[in-house]
Amino acid sequence: MISEYAQSQIIPTLIFDVDGVIFEYDGWLGIDYYGKPIQEMIDCINKLYDSGKYQICIWSTRTNPHVQGYPLHDLINMLYGKLADAGVKYHKILDEPKPLFYALIDDNSINPDRIKTMRLYNILESEG
Repeated sequence: MISEYAQSQIIPTLIFDVDGVIFEYDGWLGIDYYGKPIQEMIDCINKLYDSGKYQICIWSTRTNPHVQGYPLHDLINMLYGKLADAGVKYHKILDEPKPLFYALIDDNSINPDRIKTMRLYNILESEG
């Protein structure tokens, strides 16, 4: 069990995906292709970073060598460059490979488009 003091010292971590969150995403077009930066989201991420209240992490399937077929180091370096070009501030790119999945269901998740929770239910129902 974590002590109250230790718990008070933990900085909340916010994890951001790349495609469809930081960059526009219109389907997979290759490892070298990134959509246009979503400036509104980048401004939000940078404001959260600048507040010093959060640890900002990036987690993307783009860094999964089993999916992409490239060494992890190369994948992370590609992502570093794109994030730098877009002016994204962050503390860390998570190097634990992100698996492919249809949807992430988590009590701490926030849809970047601020779609209501019911919308996800409706999407799953219409495809099921």
